[in-house]
Amino acid sequence: MKKRLKIFIPIVILLSLIILVSWKIILPRITPSSYKIDTFDIKELNDAERPFVWDKIAPLQPDFPVDEDGIILYGDKSYSPNQIANIGLYYLDSYRQTHNAEYLQSARKYADKLKEISFSYKNALYFPYNFNFAMHERKDDILKAPWYSGMAQGEALSFFVRLYQVTHQKEYLEVADKIFASFTYLGKNNSPWTAWVDEGGFYWIEEYPEEEPDHTLNGFIFGLYGVYDYYQLTKNNQAKEVLQGSLTALKHYLPDFRNMGNISFYCLKHKVQNEKYHQTHIKQLNMLYKMTSDEFFLATADNFYNDYH
Repeated sequence: MKKRLKIFIPIVILLSLIILVSWKIILPRITPSSYKIDTFDIKELNDAERPFVWDKIAPLQPDFPVDEDGIILYGDKSYSPNQIANIGLYYLDSYRQTHNAEYLQSARKYADKLKEISFSYKNALYFPYNFNFAMHERKDDILKAPWYSGMAQGEALSFFVRLYQVTHQKEYLEVADKIFASFTYLGKNNSPWTAWVDEGGFYWIEEYPEEEPDHTLNGFIFGLYGVYDYYQLTKNNQAKEVLQGSLTALKHYLPDFRNMGNISFYCLKHKVQNEKYHQTHIKQLNMLYKMTSDEFFLATADNFYNDYH
């Protein structure tokens, strides 16, 4: 009997270790040691200084395709989580500027739609795109439905954080907590996934998560904005680590997006150039400077501007 126990116990321990290792491979949770983190002095911006602030007030009668409930439609028939979050943020900012309750009511309606189309995975909340999408209209690079986007996750996170700040309703904070959890799980073996650590040890938020990630600059930064808002609200240490890790990766890779004397690259996979997104990059880099006071982001914004404007 003792001999059997001596043999049995090590086998149980070994099987337990195999299960634990397998679980980590299937769903690796981000830890501070998982990726490179430089220290940035994160500034607290006021409501008018933060991202997702508009110069114009949103029209109460939408001038874009909507469903029977007034929710924006993508291509007249589908929902784009990013569009829904963005319009929701627009309504919230219009409410901040006008105090017109109709804007807050519209924002709540958009939040309800996001919750309705969301997908729970473990303790995280994701927002699926239920249509196929061809990258840069390329037939050889198509994201198959359902797919998920780090940009949409970030904008939705900002949206629910700000709804909570306006209404103080706990349900919005609970949703924000679950959205943030999506930033703490790594691809590419997870399904869904929107964040991962590359071979160099840098943390990425991917707008278009694929086997060969696209590395889209504007989507990464829009995703980061959500983490920034969540950290400012909660002072959550893990949010700070994700934020610092994201800034570290951007600081390392930004020179690769520069096309000296010309329009910056939209992404590193295809190196497409787009004048509209070049201007977006400049605005985003100036915002990162406001968030951190790191001169590198200001200098890079100036370089992008001098390259093409």
